[in-house]
Amino acid sequence: MSPAMLVSMAAGSAFMAGLVCLAAGVRGRPMATAVSHAPPSRWVRLKTSAAQPRLRRRVLVALAAGLLVFALSRWVVAGVAAAAATAILPRLLSGRPAEARIAQLEALEQWTRKMADTLGASRGLEQALHYSIRSCPAPLEEPVRLLATRLAVARLPTGEALRLFADDLDDPVADAVVGALLLAADVRGPGLHAVLTAAADNVARGVAARREAEAERAKHRAAMRWIAIIVIGSTAWLTLLQRQYFSIYSTTVGQLVLAAVSGVFAAGLWWMARLGRVRVEHRFLTDETDHSERRDGRR
Repeated sequence: MSPAMLVSMAAGSAFMAGLVCLAAGVRGRPMATAVSHAPPSRWVRLKTSAAQPRLRRRVLVALAAGLLVFALSRWVVAGVAAAAATAILPRLLSGRPAEARIAQLEALEQWTRKMADTLGASRGLEQALHYSIRSCPAPLEEPVRLLATRLAVARLPTGEALRLFADDLDDPVADAVVGALLLAADVRGPGLHAVLTAAADNVARGVAARREAEAERAKHRAAMRWIAIIVIGSTAWLTLLQRQYFSIYSTTVGQLVLAAVSGVFAAGLWWMARLGRVRVEHRFLTDETDHSERRDGRR
């Protein structure tokens, strides 16, 4: 057995063992839900998302794809690239996160208008927030439920609960709506119906702008999909039918070259995906804002 084959087998075994350990870790039990007084950190969000069935299925499918490609080609780099592509490409070329964010903003617009009508009927702010769960649109149901729980169960101050609500939404457009509610919680005066209606109109304009941008990004992603399909499909077809043509990649040097080519291709796709992203404006209801306000208050 040649040294190159021994290196390939050892590296393949290590890679498969790592994927098995990753799948076992992802398969762990989901975190227990509790009333949170603060927004979850990125690490907590990562662990929570790792317990989701969809992510577990994605990891298992990537593991199967890597094993299949490695079994057919006997190339470690090909197995690694196939597993990585199976796990990353669908998310990289998908527009679902942006569509979900737009749907959440549309739900926020509807919720804000209903809040304006409810407060116009002489209901208190806290009572209106709790009452809004009954007619809350589905994309906004979880953040509103957490807001009501923090007010009714955790007994947080209204301002603090609203700021945590803004952190859950994590969008500068939503900050404008929460800012209006914060003013209502502090001032408790008339005119809130008009302010919330204006905020809802601002959300509607933001949704329209993002939908227009997303339509242009969809064309960009379609071009990227075709590039990925043509390159990966033609490579797989030639590898299966013209095995001798790619025999150079069976050596150790060939595997290094294949890794470099795969890395350049992946970097190119990542760069194209980055060019198609729309940068969201910075939020103004953040922890830095809270700290500056507290310093100004001390002065």
